[in-house]
Amino acid sequence: MNVRLATQVLSSSVSKALTFCQTIDKEFDKSSATAEFCLKINNAFDILNCRTKFSKNPYNQALSLNTFDKYEHFINEFETYIYGLQLTDGCTVVNSLRKTGFIGLVWGLKNLLICFNTLRQNYNMEYVLSYKMSQDHLETFFSAMRSRGGYNNNPSAKEFKTSYKKLLVHHHVSGSQYGNCLPESMFTTKQNIIPDSIIQDTDTDSIDSEQDFGFQNDHDYFHTHFNVSAFVENITEYISGFIAKKALKQINCDVCKGYLVDNKTNNILINIKDRNNALTKPSKDVFYLCSVSEKWIRCKQVKDMYKNNFINKLYLQIKNDVYRSVFNTSTMDTHISGQTSFTNHKEQLISIIINTYITLRLRSIAKQTENSKISIRKKFTKLITFRNE
Repeated sequence: MNVRLATQVLSSSVSKALTFCQTIDKEFDKSSATAEFCLKINNAFDILNCRTKFSKNPYNQALSLNTFDKYEHFINEFETYIYGLQLTDGCTVVNSLRKTGFIGLVWGLKNLLICFNTLRQNYNMEYVLSYKMSQDHLETFFSAMRSRGGYNNNPSAKEFKTSYKKLLVHHHVSGSQYGNCLPESMFTTKQNIIPDSIIQDTDTDSIDSEQDFGFQNDHDYFHTHFNVSAFVENITEYISGFIAKKALKQINCDVCKGYLVDNKTNNILINIKDRNNALTKPSKDVFYLCSVSEKWIRCKQVKDMYKNNFINKLYLQIKNDVYRSVFNTSTMDTHISGQTSFTNHKEQLISIIINTYITLRLRSIAKQTENSKISIRKKFTKLITFRNE
């Protein structure tokens, strides 16, 4: 059992993905009920996993007087929905052998409201963060205890006592990446900036910090459809918005920033996933650069990606293919006139977009290749303590 994986499956992203597939593929015509189930479970998890009072997610805000009525209304609807679910044989889920999780989730939500009323009346608390009352902290502690033993994740009483003393001394509890839950952490990197560059000299979040956790259990949606279909085009344009967002953080030229985003888009996936108009919509040039990059990556074999200078060669091939087709406006021509080949803003802008997309996709491919290999230790971890026993 791994709660972290279960919450990724029953999430709003999966719900919106099913809705997106339903709009472009007739095979998903009957997926609306599954999408609704995933969305309701996701909202229930969000209510029970609130970590900050400043969350923009409507169901991940702190429980307070302002949100109490909205949460109470949702919980009543959620209880009616769960108690109405039926299996294929007509038996309701709450009366089946798998009732524990569903009933426990409903009562967890109801007890949260009761707990808030008690704390507000007795201790005048203005809001409650439900994550503080979850068992994630205990799960992280157990994960840290198991990791202290190296390959031996089934410690004896003496080993447990020694590991506990070490944690008391170091007091830094960080669980394993394969645990049931992940502790909150942030990573930042700093880039080397050359003079007269459009890249601003500030600390920005790297692709590693935003994508590492997602790649651990991600599914390769591109490999499923090798040909560039409407499915792949929509996903590529959706990723192009992320590339544009990363590029906006890296450059300091206002003229170049205007060529990255476009508030108007007909992309189905972006319109479905856009919440509170928060997603970055890529411009046609950014989408074209990412689309061509994706096609070039598909032309390569996995074994070629491990050769020397593969990324540089791929970058030059893509650049030669798209250089004369993007950012061809009189404004850009005027903007780059007088600039040298090393400080040409058009050149740097194309380089940032292509390199960011290549890095993102190749890291995803490498992660999928790595995860396809099941280690001996992972396969027999529940049967034996060491490989040769």
